[in-house]
Amino acid sequence: MPRTSCRSLPPAPACSSRTARPTSCPWATATRFRSARRLHVRLVRRSLSRGIYWGWDLHPAQLPSRFVATYAFYREGLPTAAARLRAYVHGGDSGYLDEPATAAALAGFVLRGLECGAVTPAEIDELIKVEVADLARLAKRPTPA
Repeated sequence: MPRTSCRSLPPAPACSSRTARPTSCPWATATRFRSARRLHVRLVRRSLSRGIYWGWDLHPAQLPSRFVATYAFYREGLPTAAARLRAYVHGGDSGYLDEPATAAALAGFVLRGLECGAVTPAEIDELIKVEVADLARLAKRPTPA
């Protein structure tokens, strides 16, 4: 399937409906809807992987794809970050030479996953063997209440 961007799509006729479902407008076919959603997920994932954690969406229909991309990003990165943090905190070998700044960044990654709902406190305790408050201190953040 060839890649397509929003610019390569022909202009859509005006639609009187305010809903974002693909069946609400005759021009919004399911194929175009899925293509736009895949594009948005790819762009959100790219931003997250480059360290740009904030974002804005121009339409409420973009929120589900942003949620899916953010959730998947933190779920997929959790095992590696947890293994490295556990090795750093408990003195094991992760295969990396992690220093305090790297540990703080990894702790921040795990905390952002917790804040967006992709990670639970029980998972953090199970994978890293560290309480959330200790993780926040490691990330140099205020301790959660």
